[in-house]
Amino acid sequence: MLTAGLRLSETHRLNAWYFRFERVLENLGGCDPHEPDRATPSVQNAPAVEEVAVGLREYALLPN
Repeated sequence: MLTAGLRLSETHRLNAWYFRFERVLENLGGCDPHEPDRATPSVQNAPAVEEVAVGLREYALLPN
């Protein structure tokens, strides 16, 4: 989903969103998606992911 968001933000020239997605993806670069570490917190609770989620909710509420 993050990669799709990156592509969409690039297509629609939403630069701020592009850089947010890019930063989150870079931070997830060292993660192994097939073997989650039970000792570490969920990626969903990561501050960068939360920042993107909050921003998307705010963006959705903006008038067209």
